[in-house]
Amino acid sequence: LDQDDYILGKISDIIHNLFGVYGEDFVQVFDKLTEYFVAMLAPDRPSLEHQWAICVFDDLIDYAPISAPKYQQHFLEPLAHYLSDTSPGVRQAAAYGVGALANKFPGESSPYAEFCKNCIPR
Repeated sequence: LDQDDYILGKISDIIHNLFGVYGEDFVQVFDKLTEYFVAMLAPDRPSLEHQWAICVFDDLIDYAPISAPKYQQHFLEPLAHYLSDTSPGVRQAAAYGVGALANKFPGESSPYAEFCKNCIPR
């Protein structure tokens, strides 16, 4: 890994820990950082940027599910798209995010039920 990738991984780790400790209370800080992670999800960015950005949104879903719907316009399409990425790390992060949505928003009446069903290969 080059230094940029290492730093992105560490930033992702820090955000993971902040979400883990503060949960919904961290969202007001995350809100100021969102644009950077959204930019990392662009198709022309490197795979490791995709992976780390998806991991950050996965943490949002896991640790701040009440606030997650506010950000769905940023993470839903990338989660579905990157499920079939050539990078195993990106695919795993995307699959984890879909699973986190199914876990945090269970049932047929969930706003994410159809999305999660559509992500399952047939």
